[in-house]
Amino acid sequence: MADNLEKQPNGLMAVKLALGLLLVFFIVSFAAKNQQNVLVSYYFGHEYNAPVWFVVVFSFLSGALLASLLWAISLIREKGRSWSLSRKNAKLEDQLRELTQKPPVPVEKSGR
Repeated sequence: MADNLEKQPNGLMAVKLALGLLLVFFIVSFAAKNQQNVLVSYYFGHEYNAPVWFVVVFSFLSGALLASLLWAISLIREKGRSWSLSRKNAKLEDQLRELTQKPPVPVEKSGR
């Protein structure tokens, strides 16, 4: 992970830091402004009393987590497909190498 940080330009790292701090500021200010409680009703009669900011941030984070998991699953599938195609490509290259190294088969000319 430290190698990844070293590869990024300083300007890009500063922009990411600024955006992260801005996001934290908005979350904290949203939480400060929305302290009132709401009743969240769920299935089978379950009810929860929670602050508005918690419900909104929890919903956002749940969606982000679900999206990340779905992205990771598709990434793993693509990596597997890439690996499979790489193996198939290597086999075909080996076959091509074998065919190009064989001496050519002499062709008989008909003497008409």
